[in-house]
Amino acid sequence: YGGEEIAVILPNTPIDGAKQTAERIRKNIENLDIKPDHAKTSYPVTISLGVATANHASLSHEELIKKADDALYRAKKNGRNRL
Repeated sequence: YGGEEIAVILPNTPIDGAKQTAERIRKNIENLDIKPDHAKTSYPVTISLGVATANHASLSHEELIKKADDALYRAKKNGRNRL
């Protein structure tokens, strides 16, 4: 989506399904056990994810992106590598 952020669009997916998909993505990245050569730490690459849902008319796409972005930053604030 921008910089180091990506967006995954899951049409007709309830919040529980979106969370399950996000957790599967997180675990798959974690299981790759990527350790960048340039890193100043031995910690592997991980991802944090924010999940948001909306009914067709409930939010504009800008509001939905804001909700997902807010959720992403809460995940990072709470320790990273989480949903």
